[in-house]
Order: sequence, then structure tokens, then C-alpha cells
Amino acid sequence: MVYSWFKAILTTLCFSGMIVVQASPVVTIAYEDTPQPPYYLGKGSMVPKQRPGITVELLNHIAERLDFTINYQRYPWSRCLATLGSNQVDAIFHASFKQDRMKLGVYPMKNGQLNNLKRVHRKAYSLYTIKGFDLKWDGKQFVNLKGSIGVTHQYAIANQLESMGVEIDKAYDSYTHLRKLMARRIVGIVDLENKVEPILSQNKRQFSQVIKVSPPVSTKDYYLIFSHKFYQANKTLANAIWDEIHMAHKTGVYTEVAKKY
Repeated sequence: MVYSWFKAILTTLCFSGMIVVQASPVVTIAYEDTPQPPYYLGKGSMVPKQRPGITVELLNHIAERLDFTINYQRYPWSRCLATLGSNQVDAIFHASFKQDRMKLGVYPMKNGQLNNLKRVHRKAYSLYTIKGFDLKWDGKQFVNLKGSIGVTHQYAIANQLESMGVEIDKAYDSYTHLRKLMARRIVGIVDLENKVEPILSQNKRQFSQVIKVSPPVSTKDYYLIFSHKFYQANKTLANAIWDEIHMAHKTGVYTEVAKKY
């Protein structure tokens, strides 16, 4: 569907003879400044022009369809959340659902419930530990846990583990966790598989003793969420973007983008 009301409007002011062009909307979207292959690549503030990642390509596709422009900004995840809550950016990705995050932004909802059909994607958190450690995850709880577990600062999994009484150690990136694990400063890591696996693959010698424990500790849906200010002023556009994300999965567009990675 083409949303014609978002297309540039050419208006002639008869009394002055001046032509005024109303530009397409600009949506400022923030995401994390460390890579999460294959969803987004590159480090720091850079947004790669080639192979930026599945989610960035998907949003670029949607922006073209709906005729708006995206201004990407990259920050540490904690700052992404903070800038959303202060309305300094219009949206962030990828955000799993946490009740307290509803104070910061707006999730896609239906009849008062989270609409997971409009998620960007689904990811798994797994436990990583050292060969020789007897630490396990039985699907409900940790077995032989004798120390702290590393988690990424401001990731939703931290609250989940703390609610289980697990002592956690926070850091800002997966590489730091892995180094702590190798130094036996922590006994395990619970982190996103798509963040940890590329590091292990690229540093096989350094992290040769690290193993992944099955099954996953948690599987979560991840969303594009909008700031309250942006959503209140642009409900039609925000809902159209969520609709396009859903349709991309339903029609196979998402799968075609993912094949590139």
C-alpha cells in the first residue's frame, strides 16, 4: 500500500508565485554502537553503506515504500534508552519488552496487549561457560552455579536473572565478558548468541575454552519502539511502519533481505 499522505506535497502560493516543497518526514532512529551480526554491523557511530545489517536494510526498504527519511544515530544501549525516554530520538531498535520501558516509549499494541506479530525478529540468550566448569542450565534454573554471571548493562536479561537471585556482573560488551570468563572472574555469561558467536569464531585461539550450554536461557521478541512524543504526533506513520515490518515477514521480504547475510 502506498501512503500518499506522506509523499512530498508541492504547493503553489498564488499570491507570491513562490513554490514551497514540503519534504518527506525525517525519523531519527537510534541503535547500539556495537555490532550484532547479522542484524546490524559496524562499530561506533558508523552506519555501513554496504551490508549495514538485516534490520537497517529492512527499515531502509520501509522508508522507501512509505517515503520518509531515516536519520540513524548509534550509541551504547543505555544511552539509546535514555535518548528515547527524553524524546531526543524518535525510535530505537531492538528493544525486548519490559514493563518499565513503556515509560520510555511505545510498543506495538493490540487490544491493550503487546502485538508480537509486529516484532522485528526473535533472538536467543544462551549460557556460555568454560570447559571443565560444571555449570548448567536445565531450562528453568542454573545447576552448580558458584559465582557471578556476566550480562550486558541495561539488557533485559539482567532483570530476569536478578529476579532468580543470581549474582550478576555487568559490562558494556560481550568481548569484555569473555575476557572476564577466561580470567575466571565470572563463571559464566548469559548473552545474545548472535553477539557472542562471531567473537568466538574470530578469536578461536583466545577463547578456545569457552563453550555454549544448551538449551537457551531465554528467547525474546525484539521491537522497534517509538518515543511518546513522536508517536503522539505521528500515530499514522508509526503504525504504518509497524504494519510494514509485519508484512515484510509475512510476504518473505524479510527472508530475502536475510539471505544476503
